Amino acid sequence: MTTAGRAAARSRAWLRPVVALLALVALAVALGQPIWVARLEAPQYPKGLTLAVYGDRLEGDVREVNGLNHYIGMRTIDPAVIPEMRLWPLAPAFAAAFAVAGIALGGAAGLLARIALWLVPLVVLLDIQRWLMVFGRELDRDAALRLKPFVPLAVGPTAVWNFRIWAMPGPALLLMFAVALAVMLAARAGRGPGGAGWLRRLVARGAHLAVLALALSACSAPVAASDAHPVHSAVPVPLPARLAVTVPAPAAAPAGETGARFDLAAAVAAAPVGAELHVPSGTYPGPLTIDRPITLIADGTVLLDGGGRGTVLTVRAPSVVIRGFTIHGSGGQVEDAAGIAVLADDVTVEQNRLHHVYAGVLVRGTHGVRIVGNLVEGPGSAANETSIGESHQDRSSAAGDGVTLWNVSGALVRGNTITGMRDGVYLSYAEDVLVDSNRITDGRYAVHAMFGRGLTAFGNEIAGNASGLVLMNTEAVEAARNHLTGQRSSATGYAVLLKDVRGARLVENVVSRNVIGVRADGVDRNAAPAELIRNDFSYNGIGVQLLPSSKLVFTRNSFVDNLVQVDLPGAVAASGNEWTKAGLGNYWSGYGGFDLGGDGAGDLPHREGVAAVRLLEAAPELLLFRGSLAMHVLERAERWWDLSHAATAVDPLPLVRPQAPRPDELPAEGGIAWLLLAAALVGGATGATVAVRRSGGATAAIAAARRAAGA
Repeated sequence: MTTAGRAAARSRAWLRPVVALLALVALAVALGQPIWVARLEAPQYPKGLTLAVYGDRLEGDVREVNGLNHYIGMRTIDPAVIPEMRLWPLAPAFAAAFAVAGIALGGAAGLLARIALWLVPLVVLLDIQRWLMVFGRELDRDAALRLKPFVPLAVGPTAVWNFRIWAMPGPALLLMFAVALAVMLAARAGRGPGGAGWLRRLVARGAHLAVLALALSACSAPVAASDAHPVHSAVPVPLPARLAVTVPAPAAAPAGETGARFDLAAAVAAAPVGAELHVPSGTYPGPLTIDRPITLIADGTVLLDGGGRGTVLTVRAPSVVIRGFTIHGSGGQVEDAAGIAVLADDVTVEQNRLHHVYAGVLVRGTHGVRIVGNLVEGPGSAANETSIGESHQDRSSAAGDGVTLWNVSGALVRGNTITGMRDGVYLSYAEDVLVDSNRITDGRYAVHAMFGRGLTAFGNEIAGNASGLVLMNTEAVEAARNHLTGQRSSATGYAVLLKDVRGARLVENVVSRNVIGVRADGVDRNAAPAELIRNDFSYNGIGVQLLPSSKLVFTRNSFVDNLVQVDLPGAVAASGNEWTKAGLGNYWSGYGGFDLGGDGAGDLPHREGVAAVRLLEAAPELLLFRGSLAMHVLERAERWWDLSHAATAVDPLPLVRPQAPRPDELPAEGGIAWLLLAAALVGGATGATVAVRRSGGATAAIAAARRAAGA
């Protein structure tokens, strides 16, 4: 044997055992690593959401992701519904067996073992893709947001709504692929006298592969969300572990004292960057300014009192968390004061109570702010009501806005209760904002947006304000699954106002018992899509009011017993609005046609008459008679007498059954309706009795006269 041959033989002698040992170590490490990782990015989640799938659990922002999936009808991601996850330990075990066999065996047996080694991670990845197809295709048709079935990718980007999802194999599968590649190269290195050259190439490629695997693993490492506070994400750039300290809280002050044993301002000034500062129960003086990235948590009842001067708490540093405080006593309108002012990016304000403040949370010129789970009470709220007989408009005029977003982007306003403020949520020059699951009552405007873009209002409960969603000079607006009731201002009373809005979609909102359900002015579907889909308009004074400058598309909405279903002020015809889309019209409670074909659509078009509108314009005080027998006679006479007169709405394919979500209960005025019905029945019975009695007397007189004539 030549010298080169003996060197190649020596290299083969130690190469295979070393590769086998490294493969076993790598597979043992893979057993505890994530199998698959995904990152979700959206404007309202500037820090992103992460999800990591292990063999026995899920880590990351699991609750947040499942909550978003619930909106679109996707099933909950749960290891219990994926039986393959319990079999995960077998995958590294089989891979280890195939790796050893692929190195130790030669010929066809070794080749088959190496092929099987490649198939193990590939089959796992294909199974993940199969489950993603199941999750993306089997969507609940009754979900809040209806999306077409889609297929999320197991590797690569997927766009869903305004989210972009980046998915890739986890470190576990990457290690398996690396082991398969190393075993294949080791087997090829053992062929022939050129083994030493193959060895050098194996080492070089292995080094490159190791660097790539480490880089991918670092990029895909999950960030675990706190179970206690699942809404809050981690900061975008994690701080070093040695700085993420917790400042120990001193003992609370004795009863009757006001935090004398704990200097909050000094503790904030002394806290290192990234600290988690727990504040003991007590009352602390304001104003307070936070100028470094820290987490401030109230332990127990912690009151921060501004003393009626300026803003109580000001945040000037990014990545600050404020949680669990009671904020009280800001200055007034002249000082432009607020309970909490946020002037930096990536700040979280959650689970705080703000009362007796001019404005609640004021956010200016920032990105990525989260305002979650707070209670903001103004002088117009029932809790702070000081005078009897004042209207909520009068009381709220003494307050500022509950949440103000000025020149912000990527903000989240979720799960807050705002009552008695001027505007519940006021947005000016705001972009990509999600207003989600808030309860806003007893104010002027619940959500007031001007000069912004990309507003989504989802799942909010809006009741008892002067107006609900007031959207002006705004682009790309989506309002879905909101419950808007009792906006009764005589001057406005709009549940939804669309004024010069480009691109608006109203989907599955319940709009009930308002003066006007939707008023649209300057909304043109030719400039951008403007659609109202599956909304319920019931028991309003006017269902929808469409000015001549508005051209919208209506489909699958329900118009139920509004005093005026459709009003076209200033228009003499039904204008350019469309009342069908894709062969589906709307449901009208006054439709008198039939569905002989059984396809769910009426056989005759529905024409919404103008008699009530004429009555409203001529003598608004006579609107009280809307729905009465006299008004029905007037409307029927109008249809028979003047068929050529333009209607306010002509629906060529009206639905005979409602498809929109219904209100939870009938309007409170139903009690009055029952009283009127009972009075009508009593009156009718009384009149019938009198008539019968009079009829009996007249009959007796006639009989007596006949007997006399016969005699």
